[in-house]
Amino acid sequence: MKINKLLLKIIPGTIIFVGFVYSYWKFGCYENGCDVVTIVGILDPVLVFGIGLLIIQLYLLFFSTEILVKWLKYIVSWYIPVLLLIVSSVPVFSGNILHISRTKTVFGAMVLLFLITVIYTLVLWRKGKKSVK
Repeated sequence: MKINKLLLKIIPGTIIFVGFVYSYWKFGCYENGCDVVTIVGILDPVLVFGIGLLIIQLYLLFFSTEILVKWLKYIVSWYIPVLLLIVSSVPVFSGNILHISRTKTVFGAMVLLFLITVIYTLVLWRKGKKSVK
């Protein structure tokens, strides 16, 4: 099984990004005192986004570069801007009992992106496999 060489270059950067956000969240904020809005409104959603992106990248590692480029072009190019718009419209705090936090919104969106990715890559992989025969 071939490993996608493009993702082998991207994944370490994502791991460093997630590690940086986590270390800032763990040591910088709790020891030096970040405000709650920074933790709940920015750091937690970014951490969940980074972990979700890393899981998707590990899944895509075993597909060809062509599938990765098509996925970036046709799925990620519109999904991430829409996700940013949705998350930025969610208030950090609300008095509503049914309030959905930014972290839960990002988590749900990353699960949805993973499902879309699995379906899209399997369809492209199967289509490519049939065209070879």
